[in-house]
Amino acid sequence: MIGSASAYLALASSHREQGLGHVSLLVNDSAACEQAQAQLREHYLTTWLSCRPLALASASPITADKAALKGLEGIGRLVITPTGFTEKRLTTVLLTMLPPLLKRMTKAGEVWISADLPDSLQALCTTWTVSANKPAPTFGYQDCPH
Repeated sequence: MIGSASAYLALASSHREQGLGHVSLLVNDSAACEQAQAQLREHYLTTWLSCRPLALASASPITADKAALKGLEGIGRLVITPTGFTEKRLTTVLLTMLPPLLKRMTKAGEVWISADLPDSLQALCTTWTVSANKPAPTFGYQDCPH
C-alpha cells in the first residue's frame, strides 16, 4: 500500500482473518511508520503489516529510495492512496516506485486506486499498469476516514 490512509488497518485485519500474507505499507517518512505501528499495536495487528519509509529527499530534485522495495515480492494487491503525501511527492513516488512494484506483482495482481487521487495521477497509474500487462486498475476505492 502506498500512502498512510487508515485503510491499512482494514487491510491488515482482513489479511489476518483470511490467512493471507502481510501488508507492506510505503509511507512518506519514519514518523508515519511510528504512527502506523502505534495504531497496529492497539488492534493487535503488528505481525500483519510492515512499514517501509520511502526516505524522500527534502530538496529538489525529490527522489525516493528504491531500497524500501528490497525483499518485496509476489504482490497480490497494490493500493494507492494520496494520504500522507503532497501531490508533488506522490508524483515522484509513483514515477520512481510504480514500475518496479508492478514487476514484483503476481500475474493476477490487482491495482486499486483511491478516488481521492488527482486525475493526472490516476491516468499515470493506469498507463503504467496497462503497459505492465496487468489487469486495468480498480478506481473509486475510498480512503477510510482517520
